[in-house]
Amino acid sequence: LAVMWTFRQLAQTRLASLREVFQAELVLATNIMRHPEFAEGVRALLIDKDRKPDWQYRATRDVPAAALDAFFTAPWESNPLADL
Repeated sequence: LAVMWTFRQLAQTRLASLREVFQAELVLATNIMRHPEFAEGVRALLIDKDRKPDWQYRATRDVPAAALDAFFTAPWESNPLADL
């Protein structure tokens, strides 16, 4: 998923202002940390240290478009960085 997030984020913010990039990054980072795959990666790397994560999707081609879209959908009505 990380490769897919990176390319999509870069494509979507290619012409954005620095402010818009930071706002988009906050949305993506918040959604990544709330997703079960993040916890599984932490478990495999830092807790059990087995480096054998049991990913929900085995390959990027297995990730449904809706699942990827959800990472770029704000979990709030107004971005907390919008008024800064």
